[in-house]
Amino acid sequence: MGRSLAGSDVPTRGLGERILIVDDEPEIRSLLDRYLSGEGFEVISVSGAVACKQFLEQQTVELAIVDLGLGGGEDGLALTRWLRERFSFGIIILTGKNDALDRVIGLEMGADDYVGKPFLPRELLARMRSVLRRVQEVEPSHALEQMCFRVDGITVDLQARKVTGRQGSQVHLTSTEFELLATLMRGRNNPISRDQLLEGVFGRGWSPFDRSIDVHVANLRRKIEIDPKNPEIIKTVRGTGYVLVGPVEVMSQPLPA
Repeated sequence: MGRSLAGSDVPTRGLGERILIVDDEPEIRSLLDRYLSGEGFEVISVSGAVACKQFLEQQTVELAIVDLGLGGGEDGLALTRWLRERFSFGIIILTGKNDALDRVIGLEMGADDYVGKPFLPRELLARMRSVLRRVQEVEPSHALEQMCFRVDGITVDLQARKVTGRQGSQVHLTSTEFELLATLMRGRNNPISRDQLLEGVFGRGWSPFDRSIDVHVANLRRKIEIDPKNPEIIKTVRGTGYVLVGPVEVMSQPLPA
């Protein structure tokens, strides 16, 4: 099983991927500790933002699961923003079933995905594996992944998972934002439905009240569009989804490091 940290105690690293749970409910921490440890993960659980930051001063993780309803001190939304500003690991937020606004704000703060409480552990595990797949370095599976693309001055290197802006500076995307951009780039000039995007990026189907794709697209537009309110790269296809419009230049050489 994992370990609940008090103060600055730090466990030794195990063989599995390291997961940090930040939740002020002991029952939730205990449930996730038992379940995820049984799935082969190394689990560290803390009750609040202070302990979370203390741990990350000394160690790192592959994924953090953050409850937005943290009581006392810094709340989950502020902690999510703090984590995203400093780390590139995956972030999944836990929210109340009716906290739709908090889910949207959490995604805007940089979370990769969300799970509503109460939840089935197997649902959380599926979301975790989807986020971890996007965060981890993987070998390119076909020739397309070894190419670079340029559209409207933005260059995307699929193999290096690197995006360069119009002035030559790196554009910092979350793993979810990059995978979303790559999916749209692969299907350039062809509308891609929200359902296809959710399946390709998150590994799940779309539901009428799921706004996660729309929030991630909005975040992506703010980073790559000259005028995010009047986008020229990622267009909305009303009633369907989104399309990345050309002309797109395909380059076989990777970007310089």
